[in-house]
Amino acid sequence: MDNLKLWNSVCVTDPARTKVANNGRYKFTCVDPQWQAMKATEQFGAYGAGWGIKDCKFTMLGETAMMLEAKFWYTIDEKIIEFEYAVDMRYRDGDDACKKLLTSFQSKCLSKLGFSADVYMGLYDDVQYVRDASIKHSTKSKQAEWVTEVISSIEACKTKADLSKCRARLEGMMQNSVVPEDLADSIYQAVYDKEKGLKK
Repeated sequence: MDNLKLWNSVCVTDPARTKVANNGRYKFTCVDPQWQAMKATEQFGAYGAGWGIKDCKFTMLGETAMMLEAKFWYTIDEKIIEFEYAVDMRYRDGDDACKKLLTSFQSKCLSKLGFSADVYMGLYDDVQYVRDASIKHSTKSKQAEWVTEVISSIEACKTKADLSKCRARLEGMMQNSVVPEDLADSIYQAVYDKEKGLKK
């Protein structure tokens, strides 16, 4: 059983669906919640039929904060799975607090399943990672161009040390799930062919 199957399929965030926010103390990356909902729908089905939020309980915490306690549920292989979670935020009258809490709840619960895990794990602090993540979410033609460039770089390697750097870079990208599996085979084949050539 591959316990990371779902995680690895949803952990890489499309950079085009993020923005940098500032809460006055520090900067952080935000993910478009509507895009996250779309990715959840791809995995589980339509909201309300394959996944959702239920048993919502909003509670005022004094006069300046509000908390949402609820259950997040989703389906895998026609089996319903659910767990409880809670989020809170500062409260200001007329500030759509309930809507914002539901959005926060959705994002936090999806992150527990691996959705946009790269953002929450701090990988978006690495500029190179963000560039790599864009590859997975680019068009097929752009991905094909990228593969051609990578293979050209591999073929240009003059020493085993150069090739080792290329392999390590590729393995790191595979570990971070930013290279679509259908593209990895041709790249690994190029590495294998180059290794044979350098041994001669």
